[in-house]
Amino acid sequence: MKRKAPSGQRRVSVLAFEKKGFQLTRNLPTLIDAFLAAAGAACSIVFLQMLGDAMHIPVYGSFLVSSALKLFMNIKPPSMKAFYQGTVFAIFAGTTLRFYRDTMGSHSNLVILFVCMIFFKLSGGIWGGAMSLTTFYAVESGDWDSFQDLPIRYIFFPWLSGHALLYASASALSVVRLRVRHHLFARQYFLVKETLVDSLSGDLRDEKLREAFDRFDTSGDGCLDVDEFRIALRSLLGVDLSLEDSQAILDMVDIDGNGILNFEDFSASVDGLLIRS
Repeated sequence: MKRKAPSGQRRVSVLAFEKKGFQLTRNLPTLIDAFLAAAGAACSIVFLQMLGDAMHIPVYGSFLVSSALKLFMNIKPPSMKAFYQGTVFAIFAGTTLRFYRDTMGSHSNLVILFVCMIFFKLSGGIWGGAMSLTTFYAVESGDWDSFQDLPIRYIFFPWLSGHALLYASASALSVVRLRVRHHLFARQYFLVKETLVDSLSGDLRDEKLREAFDRFDTSGDGCLDVDEFRIALRSLLGVDLSLEDSQAILDMVDIDGNGILNFEDFSASVDGLLIRS
């Protein structure tokens, strides 16, 4: 006959299981966003390849794979400043190094890497594809011996056209990714049954919430802005949301739409993030 585990041991097991579920729930938005980003980047690259084959226009180059990683990594595509700087530098550096290709010999890739690394460090922006453009003009662009013979077409097709289409794809997907992420944070409730607020009810609960509200209202204006609201959620529920996600949830519970929360809105938002069983 099996002996039953002591109640204390059973409680420890239950808490351990709940902790794992809590961590999984917290990571779910990140996991789903990672899948959307990877799928979006891969599908965009395939689309560019198919578009180029169908229209017989070179809009795809292998350098777009590294560019896709940069464009799809964050929910919103980064500023294209590094791209523009990298493009101008790559054309200048590539055409200059071309006249020394015989001197560089088999070490041309090392020289290009060295020059690009110095530029990236000095400019403060990194665009990996710029190294491919530099390599193209330095050693892969055929026979030409003067700047008048510079192969301009490659800059437009596939360099600029491919990046333009890829950026448009990343921008369009960012709208979907933001909506999905905000929906998950607003609807995916966190297992926080051990928190103070969850264990209280009635007047005592309102009193504790009011006390917390006043503590987080650092400006003393009787309302919480997005920065104060984010800190409040982190302290009360252990939910570390980004400023953007906090703003999205704030907008959902902000009844009068003035961009800040009064106490009634704040209490309702906490209720929305709690799960009870």
